[in-house]
Amino acid sequence: MGLGQLAMAVVGDSLFWLPQIRLAEAQAAHRQDTRMYLITWQTPVLGGRLGAPHAVEEPMIFANLDANGAKYMIGDRPEQLADREAFSRAMQRAWAAFARTGDPTHPGLPDWPTYDVVGRATMILSRKPRVENDPLSSIRRTWDELPFDGVHPACEEMPPIADITRYLAVRGVLGLAVAVLVGAATWLWLVR
Repeated sequence: MGLGQLAMAVVGDSLFWLPQIRLAEAQAAHRQDTRMYLITWQTPVLGGRLGAPHAVEEPMIFANLDANGAKYMIGDRPEQLADREAFSRAMQRAWAAFARTGDPTHPGLPDWPTYDVVGRATMILSRKPRVENDPLSSIRRTWDELPFDGVHPACEEMPPIADITRYLAVRGVLGLAVAVLVGAATWLWLVR
């Protein structure tokens, strides 16, 4: 994993993954039918270097596979059309089932259990959907001390580089020099 990818992982977790977890935790405290998902469908764009970026599912949910600009997010190579269409159908069926019944489970997905803070059952939406309990748990636990409530953390509340070193170790990065560089790059990106 390169320096840019590590910086984006830190930013992605702090802007998307952790707030999503906090929202699910808060919702589950009030509604026992709360569901959680994680998109891991990796776009083929740029040779797959983007991974599963935020909002990659948007063209899929609305069946806008050929919409202007969608190719920059999900690709447009004809030999990958069947893959895009299959993922799109699974996404559409989940959202339609949820709108109809409050349960996104449908015949193309495994049973989609409810989310709670004990099991943290999460539907992994990918080419082969599956349920995992507490996916990316080591990352969640690393960031547990920060609230991620939509207001905090502000830039000045982000963890010091020493704490980011621990985070990067969880991501499989060894070496203080790399951790310092990534922490500095992330901090500079956040304050610009």
